Amino acid sequence: MKILLVTRGSQGDIYPYLTIASALIKRGHQVTLNLPQIFEKEAKAYQLDYVLQDFDDIQGMVSKAGEKSEGAKPYLKWMRDVIDVQFKQLIPLLKEHDILIATNSEFAAASVADYCQKPFIRTAFAPFIPGRHIPPSYLPLSKASSNFHSPVYLEAAQYRQ
Repeated sequence: MKILLVTRGSQGDIYPYLTIASALIKRGHQVTLNLPQIFEKEAKAYQLDYVLQDFDDIQGMVSKAGEKSEGAKPYLKWMRDVIDVQFKQLIPLLKEHDILIATNSEFAAASVADYCQKPFIRTAFAPFIPGRHIPPSYLPLSKASSNFHSPVYLEAAQYRQ
């Protein structure tokens, strides 16, 4: 199966996807990871096929969102810009793949999958929440691949012990 993984954010968002991509490849899938430009070195270290995001400007969004005089306007503009560029980059990528798996911060992912008529799985992982009662991350898989144990789930389970 040809899988497109899309993630953004910090190391807590990127590293689980690097691990998931590696595990899927070991199981015989073809995986392409779409990730922020600042994590190119990590994608190379994992020896993954990757495409750097054209819409990677989280640092710009964070700096502008802190300007109190503007309120939420810079964040909303950033989000609109990201959505526009996601459509331009992700549609051609997804047309070459069988399924899209994306983090909850990929605003246009569900619409892109719908447009391309491809299955879509949204994942959520919150490694920044402190405490011993963090729910494990969830990566739904078909019964045919039920022997796959998400490395993120295993990491979360080990953390809770």
